[in-house]
Amino acid sequence: MNPLNMEYFAMTAAALIILAAVSSYAAYLKYRVIKRHRRIEDYIARNAAKRREYDDARTR
Repeated sequence: MNPLNMEYFAMTAAALIILAAVSSYAAYLKYRVIKRHRRIEDYIARNAAKRREYDDARTR
């Protein structure tokens, strides 16, 4: 095999590995953001439920 072809093959393989690493890191960050948003939504829902219970108790 030609050494030039081997060099291009090595560069292509390195680029694919870097692309895979960046892609998996982006997926991980997206997962973390979704998880954080879900946690914030749960927090808001719990506070809303507490507020409703408090308002119901006050109006009785």
